[in-house]
Amino acid sequence: MNRIPEQIFKELILKGVNEFMYESYDHKSAVEHGAKPNTKATDWMDVPDQLKQKFLIWRRGKIRDMAFCPDGGIKKIYVSNKFLYKKVFYPTQFGLTVKPIIFESDDEHGLIKKGLAHKQTI
Repeated sequence: MNRIPEQIFKELILKGVNEFMYESYDHKSAVEHGAKPNTKATDWMDVPDQLKQKFLIWRRGKIRDMAFCPDGGIKKIYVSNKFLYKKVFYPTQFGLTVKPIIFESDDEHGLIKKGLAHKQTI
């Protein structure tokens, strides 16, 4: 599968793209279908990857934080719809599990047609 090159991702952020769709899962449904309690933490459940894929959903969120490498490259970004619960994404996931939401008129690189971005609607 293709992904968004880091340079294009940086361009989008500099142009003001702040909303993203990111891959997550419905935790409540996964727990109802067989997630096991975590023995190390009493308030959390171990959810197998098969259940995460079965209850896959796309959430809408904003960039909450970014970490950079010493050479200026993006190390990781934190995206969430609520400020407290951030999810970490790495450059290899741009366009796969985290996709920018952009207007079709702003899509200079054809990311929407390639399936690497979501189309913004008014």
